[in-house]
Amino acid sequence: MRHEPTDRGRITVYAAGSSGNVAPIGAISGPGTGLAFPTGIALDANGDIYVANFETANTTTNLPSITVYAAGSAGNASPVAIITGNNTGLGSPSGIALDSSGKLYAIGYLSSGGFIINVYMPGSNGDASPAASITGAATDLNGPIGLVLDSTGNLYVLNYRGSSTGSITVYATGSSGNIPPIATVTSYFSELVSASALALDSGGNIYVADEFNGPSTGSVAIYPPGSFAIGPPAASISGNDTGIHYPFGIALNASGNIAVLNGNYVITEYPAGSIGDVTPNASLAVDSDRATIPTGIALGAGGKIYVANQEGFSCNRRSCYRTGAANVAIYRAGSDGNAKPSAVIRGPNTGLSWPSAIAVDHRGDIYVTNEGPMKCRPGCSCIPSGPGSITVYAPGSNGDVSPITTISGAQTKLSEPLGIALDSNSNIYVLNATGFGEVCFRIIYNPSPAADFLSNVAASGTNGIRGPILIFAAGSNGDAAPIGAIGGPLTGLNFFPSGIAVGPAGP
Repeated sequence: MRHEPTDRGRITVYAAGSSGNVAPIGAISGPGTGLAFPTGIALDANGDIYVANFETANTTTNLPSITVYAAGSAGNASPVAIITGNNTGLGSPSGIALDSSGKLYAIGYLSSGGFIINVYMPGSNGDASPAASITGAATDLNGPIGLVLDSTGNLYVLNYRGSSTGSITVYATGSSGNIPPIATVTSYFSELVSASALALDSGGNIYVADEFNGPSTGSVAIYPPGSFAIGPPAASISGNDTGIHYPFGIALNASGNIAVLNGNYVITEYPAGSIGDVTPNASLAVDSDRATIPTGIALGAGGKIYVANQEGFSCNRRSCYRTGAANVAIYRAGSDGNAKPSAVIRGPNTGLSWPSAIAVDHRGDIYVTNEGPMKCRPGCSCIPSGPGSITVYAPGSNGDVSPITTISGAQTKLSEPLGIALDSNSNIYVLNATGFGEVCFRIIYNPSPAADFLSNVAASGTNGIRGPILIFAAGSNGDAAPIGAIGGPLTGLNFFPSGIAVGPAGP
């Protein structure tokens, strides 16, 4: 026997300015409300409440519905109108909005495939036919999940499909039928294929290392200040003469010189302003014996090159063994070819533990993010298990030196940090993968449906202040709590961020 839930949805109302764990000041809830698994809500200029529902209450048809409530409704309030029926054309609704004239717009998923936006006249009720519908291949609707209207009646639709990060399609006032959008915002325009690292110069220009764009071996895309990389790059470093080879790290110094860490363990350097198929002024081979794994790069003010190297491991069916120790290698400005580092920070006192990224402040202090000790499984690989940390070393450090500062502990919320950047005030910004290693184990050893994967990620702590960007005050030490965090579904940040930079003006 099927048991229907006793609560098929409710509307909660909060006082203006509410924040934190506050109780609602009112609610619409109960069997008389007609709520049936709500999926969207909107208010008109009079305060009337419109709710899109996945079903229609008290029927066996399971058709979707839109229920309307008078302004100020509370408790087990009956709707003043219910839009439902075969003539409505409602698909499975995912969002609604109203324009200044009271017309109602509803996104729907069609059972026959495809997507639709239906427009209903003010006062529509019952099995009302839409006054207009936007649907068809030319519309570029692709998994729409939300919509808003501007003051002139143009319609903006958020699509979660259509590119690697979704899109926003814009339709002119009065649009109907199979019409193309008048504008589209999508990551396709950025011309990025597989962004792997990010840096900014002193003028705010954005440099993005792209592992697969360019002549098959990657490129560096350069975007103008304030562009947010949603348009095409203003220029790029790309071509056979550049020496770029699947880049995964990038750094700039105060003079604008560019250093790129490539997948063949070669750092290619370019003078400030370089574009096109430019020949590097230096190509520095790092870790040519492959005993360790370069993971991060930074440039000091004087042109010194800093490289973070992870422990090297090799595994077979029976055991795993370490091929090299974690370290920070420091090279003199202008190093080229097979030049040896002028200093190497390495040893048990350093606190290095699977370093993932590196940054250098204006004083020359060296900041390293560490993902934590390894878990190794024969026949597979070694991956970090956390907890993460940030170790800081004084200028001129060499050998088995202790860090001058270590940020680590439960209050830091560091999990498996993957990137680090400093603003002009030396505040610290950290990309936090939040359980990356545990997810990797899940993928490698127990392939599972998407629901299991997501539940595993959630269990690893991908909510709240745990990231994926944590902000620490300058001078933080020990078990210091972050002073801020950027994370959550509205940010567009995913579970596995790949690069971070902070603008020259600071926060």
